[in-house]
Amino acid sequence: MHDIDFETKDHKLYFLRVNEDSNELKENAFLRQHSNFYIDDIGILNKIKNEYIKDESEIKTNFKSDYELYLFDANNNEVFNGKLDLDNGLLYHSKKYYNFNAAMTTLPEQSFNPVEKIRIDVNSIKNGKKLVQLIEDTNGFCTGAYLINTTGAPYHGMTILKAKKDYLGAREINQEVIEKVENDLKVLGEVKVAVSFCNTADYCEFYVYSEKLDSAAIPSDYDIIKPLSDAVINMPLMVYNISMDQLKTIMEKNNMDMTITQQK
Repeated sequence: MHDIDFETKDHKLYFLRVNEDSNELKENAFLRQHSNFYIDDIGILNKIKNEYIKDESEIKTNFKSDYELYLFDANNNEVFNGKLDLDNGLLYHSKKYYNFNAAMTTLPEQSFNPVEKIRIDVNSIKNGKKLVQLIEDTNGFCTGAYLINTTGAPYHGMTILKAKKDYLGAREINQEVIEKVENDLKVLGEVKVAVSFCNTADYCEFYVYSEKLDSAAIPSDYDIIKPLSDAVINMPLMVYNISMDQLKTIMEKNNMDMTITQQK
């Protein structure tokens, strides 16, 4: 953050809790008390930038992400992100690790502004992309569902396929298997195997996102479990900095029917 001037713009640094495991929370009082919050106090932001983020570290083992960090400017543009391991005093950013002064936990509690967290179970790629844009236009932001809320993401369809292990030439999933499937499906434009597993004796299963919606182009070596379409399965989107009422209003105005749930 050394090149970010907190004096000239309104910034918010968000801390979004990653691990909801009850045992982890019992052992760390700070994590237990502060689930999702942001800091906008200029003095504290400068303190974090100048005093808490230390030199680059070679320590990469046992890193455990407690919080995801997102820094937004006055125009709601993301200008920094990272992951924070409080117990080990490490910050991960841009594929590097930095020592971090965990004394941040002693800062005045009134500087931690609670953030509402809402889960949306996205059921349509098209509607999901539109909803992300509407949320961002309302100064909210989203995490998760990276195939939807990544700017310029080319994916428009989702299918679930299975293929015989003999055809794949492997008994378990590895990088070569993933590359083979993506190569077999290149007729669908850009594709992404998001989930894959081999849980039967003869078959492996793949959740695939694609640029084109052309089921007829899927090779006959694959059995289609879910037809290629705009509909998606198991794609939760986490929304922050917007109220449940605001979100419901946005969805109702745009005729979007998705399950939304208040989170801790």
